[in-house]
Amino acid sequence: MFPAINLHRSLPLDWSILFNRLSAPVDIAFLVYFRIAFGGVVLWQVWGIFANDWVERFLTGKEFYFKYWPFYFVQPWPGDGMNIHVALLAVFAAFVMVGLLYRFSAAATFFLLTYIFLLDRALYLNHLYLTCLIAFVMIFLPAHRSLSLDALLRPGLRSTAVPAWTLWLLRFQVAVPMFFGGVAKINSDWLRGQPLFAFLQGQTDFPIIGQFFPLPPVVWLITYGALLIDLLFIFYLANRRTRVFGFIFVLAFHFINSRLFDIGIFPWLMIAATLIFFPPGWPRRMLWDIRRAHPVRVPALGLGFVLGAFIGGTLPADFSWVHIIIG
Repeated sequence: MFPAINLHRSLPLDWSILFNRLSAPVDIAFLVYFRIAFGGVVLWQVWGIFANDWVERFLTGKEFYFKYWPFYFVQPWPGDGMNIHVALLAVFAAFVMVGLLYRFSAAATFFLLTYIFLLDRALYLNHLYLTCLIAFVMIFLPAHRSLSLDALLRPGLRSTAVPAWTLWLLRFQVAVPMFFGGVAKINSDWLRGQPLFAFLQGQTDFPIIGQFFPLPPVVWLITYGALLIDLLFIFYLANRRTRVFGFIFVLAFHFINSRLFDIGIFPWLMIAATLIFFPPGWPRRMLWDIRRAHPVRVPALGLGFVLGAFIGGTLPADFSWVHIIIG
């Protein structure tokens, strides 16, 4: 396990308590889940790059690239280099997903993602920036100590617990962009309903609720609802009593975002990341409930899949697994 840290007696008591809590063991199940989910999301991003021909359209063949200081040396690889680069990203993301050569694969995923991000400031995507940050954090997390090929090949790695700081580090990395996304909305334009008033007028074809988008009360509800969800995200998910309701609002928020805006993997990355705010052992408990055919939780889980499939069926084909499966 992970023994409590014996701090020097000169440290204040509050700091001793904090460090001991951060080093306390928690179930590794959340970290295994996130490793698999994160690798899957990066693979999805790679699929999007190839499916939309981003390498040819955006990453190569330009006469001028807007550079980030001091990364002026980052240039597209010659020939088919960028296609190979993106293909390698898929390989190492898959390795992260299955936990093979995990530390090296996580570092390679971070490098390959960040290189793409740094190619051109004109192509800035906030979700790609966040994915790079999470990839960097993943290098230092022992996410390969359970349910991984590394643990299968090296039994000495196996563990059922990780230090609590791993959980809080991931939560912090996810919570910060959500909260400051809300802070960024506190401006005169957003608070008076722009640009949503103008944008939603052309979205009346949105499934089920689109007919109501031109109504001012609906626009105000979406405007301030999005603001409050971003600002209060961490607070209602950190509280056990409000966590489930908060998660439902977050799901609705990101499902709508995925349909209204062309923001790629971001809604799905955030939905996957939101689950780390549940107790760290929730994946193990869910599998246990399925095995025991729990009379309440298993039907609820099935209902969730049905609703997810229904909602997914209303989304564009390039974002919906339902459309991908059925063509």
